[in-house]
Parts: sequence; structure tokens; C-alpha cells
Amino acid sequence: MVYPRLTLIATCAVGALATPVLYDGRAPLNYTAANIDAFQPPYGYVVKGSETASKYVSFSTNSPPPTPLWYPKGSNSPVEQTVSVRIDNSSVFVPGNNPANSQWGFRRTEVIAQNNRTMLQSGKTVWHFSIMRDEARPLNFNHEYQIVFAEPDDGSHVFGLKVGSSFTVPTAPTLPTRTARNLEVLDHALNVLYSTSFDLNIWHNFAIQVDWDARTLGVFASKAGSKLKKVSKLVSNNSTKPIPEGRGDFHFGLLKLPLANPLDTPEQQGDVVHRGIQEGTLEGLHYSGVFVETQVDDVSGLGYPDQLDRGARFHRLMSKQAPPISKAFNDATDDLEDVVSLNRLPDAHIKSTSFEKLLPLRGDTPFLINMQTLKNTIAENFGIPGAHQLAKPEHQFALDDVPDLTGKVAVVTGGSEGVGLASATVLLRRGITRLFILSPNPEHAKEAIEFFDKELGASVVDRVTWVPCDLSDWSQTQSVANMIASQIDRLDILLNIAGRGVMTVQRNKDDIDLHMALNHFGHVRTADSGATVRIANAGSNLHQSAPKETTFADIAELNMDYGPNGQYARSKLAAILYARYLARHLSPTHPRILTNAFHPGVVDTRQSNQHIHEPYPVLGWGNNALYPLKKDIWDGAVSVMYVATKTESTGQYICPPAIPEAGSDLVRNDALGEQLMALTKQILKSKAQIDLDFY
Repeated sequence: MVYPRLTLIATCAVGALATPVLYDGRAPLNYTAANIDAFQPPYGYVVKGSETASKYVSFSTNSPPPTPLWYPKGSNSPVEQTVSVRIDNSSVFVPGNNPANSQWGFRRTEVIAQNNRTMLQSGKTVWHFSIMRDEARPLNFNHEYQIVFAEPDDGSHVFGLKVGSSFTVPTAPTLPTRTARNLEVLDHALNVLYSTSFDLNIWHNFAIQVDWDARTLGVFASKAGSKLKKVSKLVSNNSTKPIPEGRGDFHFGLLKLPLANPLDTPEQQGDVVHRGIQEGTLEGLHYSGVFVETQVDDVSGLGYPDQLDRGARFHRLMSKQAPPISKAFNDATDDLEDVVSLNRLPDAHIKSTSFEKLLPLRGDTPFLINMQTLKNTIAENFGIPGAHQLAKPEHQFALDDVPDLTGKVAVVTGGSEGVGLASATVLLRRGITRLFILSPNPEHAKEAIEFFDKELGASVVDRVTWVPCDLSDWSQTQSVANMIASQIDRLDILLNIAGRGVMTVQRNKDDIDLHMALNHFGHVRTADSGATVRIANAGSNLHQSAPKETTFADIAELNMDYGPNGQYARSKLAAILYARYLARHLSPTHPRILTNAFHPGVVDTRQSNQHIHEPYPVLGWGNNALYPLKKDIWDGAVSVMYVATKTESTGQYICPPAIPEAGSDLVRNDALGEQLMALTKQILKSKAQIDLDFY
């Protein structure tokens, strides 16, 4: 059976996960004032005034709730507490408890990382933190606040985050300064790498990549629950260097600088630590999402929505809420994606790709499995980060490998949600000149257009045409195909993605099983009218579960109820057979028409999360429980994009990322494909007066 084997493989994959999180500074849900007063992990110390730490630092899950960036998908329950940091006139730090060292110039409360400071400042690391204004304790933007920084033992900052008017001698004539209400990321030389308005009532999320060997910095940022996006170039930071063991700290909190006292001498005004003007007002900030992680080598990509969140939720499930692992920062990286590291089943674990071993499938029954087959099955089906890298080098493909599509025209059925939406987005990102999206639901189409507008901009939306079309209504589909043909003089890409998922048997208006009517017959109509396009049909590895007695003999057989899985599997078998049929019949006279089928993987979509409850009201929750193992829609679009834009072959069945699979015995049965199309032509001619006799 398919699912027991997938469950076994998922277990093997989970066993290969690592957790290279160097410091998790998110406050545990059970962390209290007593813990911070005792400087217990995850915090090693609090730089503060004369009172106990809990006077200056407090914890809460709802005042405000932590950044939604790290919430589990679909959950309103945080996995951490918000850390609220405050300063007042008592917030005078006294190093060594020696009154002579009192830092009267500063007001400061800073939380310091607990563990492994040497590792934090070596190799490649990414420093995460989220910040919100505390409106009950507003800042005085006439002053400068240093609020997050990595500090070597020499007192400098490898990077820093500040807000407020920069300290100057003499004090600036006009306060607050123009950028005082901006959060600014600074490098060691105090150059501003990124500046953004410090908005009210919203989390500001940051990730700072530090390469201690190459001595570079890069900045990612976002607001609220949006994905982290690259907001700076990768810049030289020559002070970034390995730190001697035990030295250097990670600070987050409030370090308020004074204003220069005009009554002091210039030399005295420069003694910012001990002199200057301060006010005794109560001020504060909120923090969450604080952690430091190692860097993953040799990964890059365009970055597409939801990747960061998907990686985070998987890592939380498998490593007791530990945060995820970031991908490398380079000039091709737009945002953080694929953020949980899979150890890629290295040679130390696998021996070689030809190594075979016995693994228990169920009970005492073993099966023999080739290790590359195991890797391929993980890559093809699961969304665990790094899964696609398990495929052989010749079968690698990523969304950033999609070529420039300027000047091309595409039609995507089902392009308003799920894998279809992701595929449409990639086409638009890569410059497709005109895109037709066919789908029946105006609400989903509206959401898709709004998504394109938000992610890509209004000018890109102008290239999109939504066409309402129910592909199970063949007459309507014919009219839509004719309409599109009248508006264009070329069609380069046809993605047949729309389909009906695993659901109970129903009939369309022509009295044909709805799975077959939509997943197969509807796409025959669009492909007929787009005979010069590059065609990609949505298949599924579940085609292997199609009834073995399938012959496509007549309508009565099509309408037999094989149950939800059987109906769906048979319709996907038909989609793959159809792609192979077109390749056989079109290649001799139209060798440049490439027709293939694809498997997107086990993808987290509305079909797999919501529609599954129609046939399986109770068991459907088991499918929902697999959520952390599913691919997101962007991973699901990888094989689609390979078939639609890259492959030079035809008649293939492609699984993620770009693995050609033979498929089941039924899929390889060309005679069965011929019979399917003979029956298809007969039904479309009798039911919808559509003539397909020319191929």
C-alpha cells in the first residue's frame, strides 16, 4: 500500500533531521519573574539598574501576543511569551557593583544570551529578533536608543539596531531628527544598511546574516506575519571576525543615550557613558522571536511566500519548538525560504546510492528498497526542507531555474488557488507577457488577483486575465477556448492543473463521473483548442491506486463507483495516459509540441485540508495531521515549472523536483491510452458536439 510506505519513509526522513540552533532566546511559556531574577536559561544576565531583573523585564503571552511569524500554521496559540523590557530613572548600570563605575549617562535594561557565545560568533550565523513599540511606555525620540546588538569584547558592535535621534556633540539643533522614528540596522562602521518606520501596534521582524569568515553582513526584514525579505545588499563588514572563547555578547533591550549637556566642556560631552542629560520617565519595548541559528551552505532561490512559515512549523514539531534554519544570503535571494535544514542523508548514513538494505514495512514483513528509490520517494512526495536535494544531480530543478518568459503567453486552469496559484505567480515573476487563468469561483479569483497585486504589483496584474470556466461543463469550456484563441496569436504554455480531489462519486450535467469530467475531459477540450502549446497535465502518484480492472470500455465503466480514492486515482491515470497519447500522436508532425504529465507531491491545499472531509468526515483529520510533512504550494509548483518551461522531452511523467518516473503498468499501457481517447472522443461528440477526430 502507498500510505504505509510513505509513513515509513517519513519516519526515516525525520530521523535525519538536525537542530543547529545556537541560541533560542524565545521566552518559554512557563518562564516567570523568578526565573529572570535568577538569570536562568535562556537568559544569562540582565544589564540593569539597582532593582531586581523582574522590575525591568516581564513576560506575557497576550500583552501583546508574540510575533505571528513563528505561530504554528492555523493556530492562534503562541509557542513563546513576549518579553517586555523597561527603563526608568533607576536603570543605571553599575559594573562590578562599584559605585565609582556607575553609568550615569545611560539608562539601560538589556537581556544577554545564555549559552555558547563562542559559537554565536564563528562560522555563519543568522540573528533573529522581532520588536514592537510599548505605547504604555513611549520612547523619547529626542534620544538615541541602541536596542539590539552583537558586541565583541572590545565594546564595538558587529551589527546594531537603533531608533531615535543619533547622539551628537553638540546636540542637534532640531529634535527629534527626521529619521528618529525609524528602526535602523547599522554595520560596525555605523553605516545604515536598512531603515524603516517604527510603526505602532505591529511587530517588526529582522534577521541579520553574519559571515564571520567572509566578514559580511546582510539584512532581512518584515512586518507582522509577513515572510522575511532581503532588504539590503550583502556588504563587507571588516570588523566581523572570530571571537576568542567566552567573549562577546548578544544584547536585546534598551540602552538609552543621553543628550549632550551644553554646560559641559566638549570633552565632558563626549563622555557619553557617565555624563549628559537624561529624563526619568518610564519607557519600554516588546521583544519576541529572538534566536540565533547556523547558516545552511550552498542554497539559494527566488524566495516564494509561505516557505519560512512552513519550515518553521515542521521544525517546531520535530525539535520541541526550536526555530528554523535560514538559507544562505546572496544577491539572488529575495527572501528566506526552505529554512529548515535536512542533513540530506549524507554518505555516512547512506553508504552509497546503490546500497540496499531491508527495512521493516509492517509487522515482520520486510521489503527490499534501493536507497536512491527511498530518496526519490521523499523528494517526490514530502515537504520536509531539503527533500528535493535528495534527487540525483541530473534531476535537480528549482524555481529559480525557470527561464525568462518575456513575450510568451500562458493559460493556467485552476490558477486561482493551490499549486495553480503558485505556478501562475512564478510565470508572472519570470515575465510572462499574458496569462489567462481559468477557474469557476469568482471569490478565489478575486483573492488571487489581490495576491498578485500585493506580491508583484499592479503592473503585473495588468497582464492577468481571469476567465470564469467550469471545466466539467464541456460546452462552456469550448466557448472559453474559442474566446481565448480569438484574443491571441500564440500560446506557449498550457498548464492543466484544475481538478477534483479525493471526493465521493458525483455526475456532471452530461451524466459522467465528475472526477473524469473535470480531471480528464475538461482538459482535452482546452488542449484541443491550444494545439501549439507546451502542455503539462496534472497527474499524481496516486494513479498507482487506480482499479486494476480499468479498461475505459464504456460510459458505464466510467460511472462505476470505486470509492473516493479509486475515482480520483483513475482520473489521474487518465490525465497521464492523455499526455502520453498526445506525445505519440503529435510528435511525428509537430515535434516541437512537448506534452508531459507531472506529480506535484503531497501538497498542503484546500483539497487536502478541507475537501477531504467530504468523503472522510473523521479519517480526513488523519490527512490534516500530516500537515507538517506536506509540500507547500511553492514546492508543489517545482515539477510543474520544469515540465512547462525546461524539459526538452515529451510523453514523460515528471515527479519533484524533475525526476522522470515510469509510472504504473496501466500508465505504460499504450493500448489503454488509445482506448481512453477513443471513448473520450465518443463521449464529447455525443454529449457536447465536440469533434476531436483530427488527432
